[in-house]
Amino acid sequence: MKRLSKRSGVDSFSRIYVENKALEYPRTKEILKKFKHPNIIEIDHYKNVFNRPRQNFVRQKAFQNLILAVKDDSFLYEGPDICESFGNDNFYYASAALNCIYDCHYCYLQGMYQSANIVIFVNLEDFFVEVDERLNKLDSMYLSISYDTDLLALEGLLGYSKDWINFTKDRENLTI
Repeated sequence: MKRLSKRSGVDSFSRIYVENKALEYPRTKEILKKFKHPNIIEIDHYKNVFNRPRQNFVRQKAFQNLILAVKDDSFLYEGPDICESFGNDNFYYASAALNCIYDCHYCYLQGMYQSANIVIFVNLEDFFVEVDERLNKLDSMYLSISYDTDLLALEGLLGYSKDWINFTKDRENLTI
């Protein structure tokens, strides 16, 4: 059963945490413009909020926070053997966002993180750079862009699916 959290929608986030280094990113500014009265809290690093000990996932799910951050490294991960690669030799995934606005009881994301908050990495271009670097070494790549989130559910806020589609137009050896 797919359910939105009790306060779903763009203005439903209780707080918006923004890493100091993410403040000047154009994507951060674009995202923040979509909120009427954002309650913004500046932080040093997203893990200080997202990886705190003793979090109550169920309570947080009802009052989710948004965290805007800059990913420093490891933009691509090798796809795990337990996941379907659909016959592709070079299976990778990228996590430009963590967690989901939905509350689906069957979803593995419900227990993947201690936090129910959503992390958005605003430096999507760095993901693109690493994909290009990897593609230069490989014949082809199968890339999951929505492994740790429901990227389409966040499309109205982020536009990341559109950006990934535009990125792939000139890369015939990349399948997303």
